[in-house]
Amino acid sequence: RRLLTAFNRPKIIFGSDCPDSVVRVSSTQYTGFTTLSSRIVNIATGRERGDWTYPIFRGHIGARIPRMRLEVRDVVRSMRDRFKVVEWNFFLSELEKKGIGADQADVSDALKFLASVGELSYFGE
Repeated sequence: RRLLTAFNRPKIIFGSDCPDSVVRVSSTQYTGFTTLSSRIVNIATGRERGDWTYPIFRGHIGARIPRMRLEVRDVVRSMRDRFKVVEWNFFLSELEKKGIGADQADVSDALKFLASVGELSYFGE
């Protein structure tokens, strides 16, 4: 009974209650895959939101990632096997050792982005 409550039911995000709101595919007749793939891309890129007021993936998919964020990600990945927690100034010194001379605001922005996509946990400076 707990699984049938409205709180636990899966949410359908493919639009409203129109006849096409549920995408049907057939692996025997190979129908519906074009519609399904276009719906997935539209949801991932934020073009289709269903009843949500904001994009489900917060605009990360399909957006260009600045080089600074990728460089910070690479440093984080290289440090991950040696450290579980890193102090802010030590991390900045590691960036400088790698030749990444960046503004602290840019580094903080990159870390916030990486936290939002699940790469790390960032709690601020």
